[in-house]
Amino acid sequence: MVGALSGGVIFNYVNRQFAALCLLATMGVMMFLTPHCPNMGLYFATAGIMGFCCGSYDTAQFVWMMEMMQEKCPPYVMSQHFFYALGTSLSGLIMAPFLDEETEDDESSNSTTTTTTMAPDDEPDYDKLFIPYTIVGFMIAVGVAYELILFLFVRYYPPPPEENKSEDTEKSNTTIEDGSSAEALEPSHPFGVWTWSKLRMIVLCCCFYGAYQGMEMCTFQFFPKFGQNSDLKMSESDSSYALTGMTSAFAVGRAIAIVAVFKMPLQIIICVNIVFVVVANTLLVTLANTSLPVLWTSSILFGFGFSSLYPAFSAYIERYITFTNFITALMIVCGSGVASIYPLVVGNFIEENPIVLSYTSFFSIFFMLLAFGSLSYITLKNKTRHQ
Repeated sequence: MVGALSGGVIFNYVNRQFAALCLLATMGVMMFLTPHCPNMGLYFATAGIMGFCCGSYDTAQFVWMMEMMQEKCPPYVMSQHFFYALGTSLSGLIMAPFLDEETEDDESSNSTTTTTTMAPDDEPDYDKLFIPYTIVGFMIAVGVAYELILFLFVRYYPPPPEENKSEDTEKSNTTIEDGSSAEALEPSHPFGVWTWSKLRMIVLCCCFYGAYQGMEMCTFQFFPKFGQNSDLKMSESDSSYALTGMTSAFAVGRAIAIVAVFKMPLQIIICVNIVFVVVANTLLVTLANTSLPVLWTSSILFGFGFSSLYPAFSAYIERYITFTNFITALMIVCGSGVASIYPLVVGNFIEENPIVLSYTSFFSIFFMLLAFGSLSYITLKNKTRHQ
């Protein structure tokens, strides 16, 4: 959150492209260092630096895409998030071979034998975790090299403020007299001009992003724990593969959305994704606790439901709000803030009652529907007034 908010301010005064390059390079260094931390203090320090860089980088790349493409952004935003999902789906496959394949019951029954037969010189399993972290670190290094080439040979320069306007701003400017329109084209304050209508829409957007990101991050984080603590008693490795099913559906759904955005209104895409999430969560709360096929079905439906909600909503609301550095940072902070609170709630209860994961999801779905419905009503009413 601190990184996203700091980026929203700093990017108004420094070169965003160079800052994004430095942030990504720092993330790569932290990824290499994480498995080699000798104590918890350094581990939390690397995690904190990684979180700060991730928040700032999210702000940079999101504004960068919206600023470049403007009203043509939907397919590009979908493509950008597709590759993000593709990378996310690889994480489970990279990590799974290095996780424990025994269930808790197996561990408890074999604990005595394991303790007495293990040679003292055997290497602990957790020492192998440096391998997946190193793999991911090299992937980030490739991204750093690519962004460095872009910075050196394809330098990006932000457009003047008057060229980066959302649809509703352009419409309102057509009604202004010539004398005042000249003033409207003057460079604006870095944080933009705030009106009641704009503030109301930003608050609703923050509610949507907060509810969605809290639900998405919590589901991705605790879905393996749900499988391990449910009546199925899945192993860490098996639950990791179930998570990979979710992330794979996540990537496939975003690939489909790249094509669907040319054929369907963004509002329809958002509604279809919400339906997938509702069905997946209903299966999770009713049958997934005891049925492995239903658990996998719920996992895949969650992946499809989460796939294009964020980019579709962002592309939809871009028509009515200009995503400046500060506004984007504010929305990311709201999303990250809720996403940081949910684990505190779910983590305390999921071992005794794994169904709590679905309760928080229903809570988020309610606020998402409320925010999206209100925004749809406001934008429809404003559109009717302009006709």
